[in-house]
Amino acid sequence: MKEEDLLNEEEEKRNIEINKKEEEEMRNVITKKYENDQKLLSGDIMISNFQNTGDYVVYIITGNIIQGELKRRFSEFFAFYEKLKQRWPGVYIPPISKKQMFSNFELDTLHKRKYQLDRFVRELYKIPYLFESEESKIFFSKEYGIGTNNDVIKSINKLTEFSKRQIFENFENNIKPFYSNSKKRDFNNEQYIYCIQYIDNFIDKLNLYKDTCLQLSSDKEIIIDNSCETLQSYENFEKLAVSEFINKDTSKLMFYNSQNLKLTQAIVDFKKGMKNPYQIIGNWIRQKIIELSSMKESLHKYKKMYSEKENIASDITSLETKLNNLNQGKKGFLDFITMKDPEKLKEKYLKDKEQKEIDLDSLEKIIQILKDYYSFYIYEFFKLLKFSLYDLMKTFADTQLNNSVKYSEFWLMVKIDQ
Repeated sequence: MKEEDLLNEEEEKRNIEINKKEEEEMRNVITKKYENDQKLLSGDIMISNFQNTGDYVVYIITGNIIQGELKRRFSEFFAFYEKLKQRWPGVYIPPISKKQMFSNFELDTLHKRKYQLDRFVRELYKIPYLFESEESKIFFSKEYGIGTNNDVIKSINKLTEFSKRQIFENFENNIKPFYSNSKKRDFNNEQYIYCIQYIDNFIDKLNLYKDTCLQLSSDKEIIIDNSCETLQSYENFEKLAVSEFINKDTSKLMFYNSQNLKLTQAIVDFKKGMKNPYQIIGNWIRQKIIELSSMKESLHKYKKMYSEKENIASDITSLETKLNNLNQGKKGFLDFITMKDPEKLKEKYLKDKEQKEIDLDSLEKIIQILKDYYSFYIYEFFKLLKFSLYDLMKTFADTQLNNSVKYSEFWLMVKIDQ
């Protein structure tokens, strides 16, 4: 066999092996996602309901880990979310929408917000370093909030902003172990630009789908209402006992009477059982637009750290120049105005330079941790986005099927009971 053929054969074997590993990795991701979803479906944590007190609305957090329930206002959720963003810069935080200028107690708005906050707590629970953070310990504790002496927002805002050294130590202890054993890819400037473009294109498409879905959802509501009206008409027909004019033995033709409310209950059950699949898609689209925007914001914060690093390095160079000038007996005019004693001024420059060097060292380490973090996390994020779309289409098909079955079952019951 020729040497070239041997090389081609070896290359083919390597490619087969690589494909096998990627398929195995994909299966592991799917399995992990399924296990996480099942874990969440089991009721570990969720937003189960909301209550409108008249003055404000509270969202009720329940689940196994809560051991009961917690009531939180949207303003408390938002303060918690903002503090997470402040103390975990450059890290993806499951998002919630911005606060509105005026309170909105419309039922549709409250249901949408409940859906979003439910996604927020569920996704947060999947990320151990965020769910076990100081911020989360306050927010999810029964020692804070309504009915206690500890205000959630004030308690969260008391948590001080981290210095760069503290951010690095936090990332080193909590984020690095999260991906240390995972497969990482290179995440350079080219990949960063590609991710931003991908997100922008995805959001543009979702916004187009959102408008289409809104119209389809409205059309579907009309169809569901018409179905319910058809059944209501049948119920009214039975109540009026029109069939008496056909056959005096009405018991054979109708099952609605004062003792048997089977038909009425069947109509109630039918109405409850009917779902609008386009509402499900609409909720998913709105949530994904928010999540993609949040990922883009996190990536921008990560990228800005490179500019910040250059600025700090420039500040250090400037301080070194000033120190050299002082050693040579030179002194800037502005420096002379602020501090006339050369020794004190030198001490100040040295102290500033030392702090800048600590910040620069910490920032370089933070950037490296985030680079490794995104080399793993960004690909998982997009994979799960794709799997989420598959789940959505399955749910859509299941909902359509559910509606057809409910409709068919009702008329079958009517037919059998005659």
